[in-house]
Amino acid sequence: MSIKPIDGEVKREVRRKLSINSGLSPKNTVATNFPVTTDAYQTASGSPSVRDAFVAKISSDGVILFATYFGGSRVDDAHAIGIDSERNIYLSGRTYSSDFPMANPIQTARSDIGTIDGSSDNTSDTFISKLSADGSTLIYSTYFGGDRYDLPRDLFVDPTGSIYVVGQTHSSDIITTANAIRLLLPF
Repeated sequence: MSIKPIDGEVKREVRRKLSINSGLSPKNTVATNFPVTTDAYQTASGSPSVRDAFVAKISSDGVILFATYFGGSRVDDAHAIGIDSERNIYLSGRTYSSDFPMANPIQTARSDIGTIDGSSDNTSDTFISKLSADGSTLIYSTYFGGDRYDLPRDLFVDPTGSIYVVGQTHSSDIITTANAIRLLLPF
């Protein structure tokens, strides 16, 4: 399969081509009868009434190699996927769940339990996660966000295994490094 860059989005198209060629797909489901495989990392939905992210790997001849739910008790959406040289799977998305699956996290809890409009818990944090190549083991998973709405848009894994996540935030306290271009939002 050949995919050509659209509007110069070479990096995004390379990631998409890797994802397509690997047979991986990050999406979301509310189905309680989703066809998970027996050795899947998460064999049941985090909540049958809200959507979870899922990851499935399907062979070139249409056989499900693995399929797993991925989420907590509230809405969880997968937005981006990548693979490394060992075929480990990297996911990024948003979560409203305070019980999202964690492993070796940078940030152990949702930091946006506050509200946007003062009426309800309606903000999300980004999640960044790594699953084993066969989808059975969570290698690491972390929240990444601040006191307000955070949303990842894309993810890229470089040849050394470093992860680049790009997105948007309304948070004034998102994790930054000392050499960041901008340490705080102007509000």
